[in-house]
Amino acid sequence: MRDLLKDPMCKAEDLGLPIPPTPYGVSVCLPLWAHVIGYEEGDQRIISKFLSGYPRFFVPPAIAELIAINLRHHGFTPVCAEDGPKGDVTNEDYVSALVHFARGARGILESCRVINGAKCDMSFEVHGTRGAVKWNMEKMNELQLQWRNEANPAEDGYLTLLSGPAHPYHRHFNPAWGLNLGYDDLKVVEMYNFLSGVVSGKQGEPGFAEALAVANVQQAIMRSWESSRWETVTA
Repeated sequence: MRDLLKDPMCKAEDLGLPIPPTPYGVSVCLPLWAHVIGYEEGDQRIISKFLSGYPRFFVPPAIAELIAINLRHHGFTPVCAEDGPKGDVTNEDYVSALVHFARGARGILESCRVINGAKCDMSFEVHGTRGAVKWNMEKMNELQLQWRNEANPAEDGYLTLLSGPAHPYHRHFNPAWGLNLGYDDLKVVEMYNFLSGVVSGKQGEPGFAEALAVANVQQAIMRSWESSRWETVTA
């Protein structure tokens, strides 16, 4: 490893080298002011030299090589009940993928059916430049919402929004805020929307088009397992 005390990164040819000088460095060397200015202005002659960078803005090579992975522990799983007959494991125990969205956002998809701790952690988190939002099925009647508060950073945190009569369908089950809907109530709502579509002749959402879009993403993930590289999601 380069000894930065004896050989500091301050020469023009050091542009783009990782700091610290290892394959896992999470910062990047910008030795000249011209390099700093070029980076801030998005100059590709500067950025193209980067071998690493802060993960919020740069996909390190150690991560970029891991586009999608899957793990399957060989063994047996109950076919029906826990104490019933066993069958071969035919699906993945763990799947993850690093994704690029069409408008430039980056994301991570992750699923594990054998994880300990969480019981029904079907969730999402979205982080933007002005705020964030997150939701978890285990607390399905709560939405965590955050807006950046430049005027008072002390209050810049998540707020918990509870489901209530002002939200779609809630008032048909419970008349007040914080009186939670349950999983079975969601099934009633789904059936209502499905039958409404049958009666009106209008396709509801999500429908087969959305199901096909999900399947296309899954197929791209499976191709990435085999190729170990980025794969385009086909329409």
